[in-house]
Amino acid sequence: MLALLYLQCSVGLAQQYKVNPSIPLGGNGAWDYLRADSEARRLYVSHSSEVVVLDMDSKKRVGQLTGFGFVHGIVIVRSLNRGFLSDGQKNEVVTFDPETLQIKDRIKTVANPNSMAYDAVTGRLFVGHKPSKSVTAINAATGKIEGRIEVPGIPEFPATDGRSGLFVNIEDKNEMIRIDTKTLKIVAHYPLAPCTGPGGLAIDLQRHRLFAACDNKIMAVVNSDTGAVVASLPKPQHSRKLMSGPSCQRLKVKPVRVQLRHKLSSKLEANLPPPSPFT
Repeated sequence: MLALLYLQCSVGLAQQYKVNPSIPLGGNGAWDYLRADSEARRLYVSHSSEVVVLDMDSKKRVGQLTGFGFVHGIVIVRSLNRGFLSDGQKNEVVTFDPETLQIKDRIKTVANPNSMAYDAVTGRLFVGHKPSKSVTAINAATGKIEGRIEVPGIPEFPATDGRSGLFVNIEDKNEMIRIDTKTLKIVAHYPLAPCTGPGGLAIDLQRHRLFAACDNKIMAVVNSDTGAVVASLPKPQHSRKLMSGPSCQRLKVKPVRVQLRHKLSSKLEANLPPPSPFT
């Protein structure tokens, strides 16, 4: 039986982890992306052919979405009262009501829709496809596919900056690209050395920092304005997914079987400028 674990740690010269309450989820099969809906206090956990829904306060299971092939990404768009999940096995993006968890629509895509991110500037949902090395843009309100962007390698997790910027890790090229969400064009390539195999990606909107989880046991911290790598930090082995709050004083780093919550190290904090809203 797998369990979702919340751990606190201070990341410095020595890492000390403290396990908060664990949440048994049960069942068999693989896990992939998580999505926290802070407004509704729900946590969505992809689990093979289903999505497990947890109450973040009681830490109890409150629902599930079932009947899929293999679920990867999950996105909740509160302004539309709509949720989205990517079914990589059935090659479709499924929309659902986050209140009732009822399925609303199924949008057919190219092979293996995987990671997803929503851009509030354009109202578009962006979906990565590893086999075709592409990203699909979907109008989140209508479900209509509005374009597809060919990318230079295998797309991993994306993040949006609220200024029509979509950042995507390119796993096999050890780089990050920036896509203009309005024109659907690649406008920049950011090498991530010494990071190799970038997977998970989180963004601190106030400090203009991106955090890329890399296969070689480091986390690359990137200036989202310039693309420069400003710090490289050790991270837990096998961790591939990241989540952050609006101001990234804490990161959630997800290894294969557990969810970790990190405080930033003094080294990372030294590379974070004071928070300032976008202008």
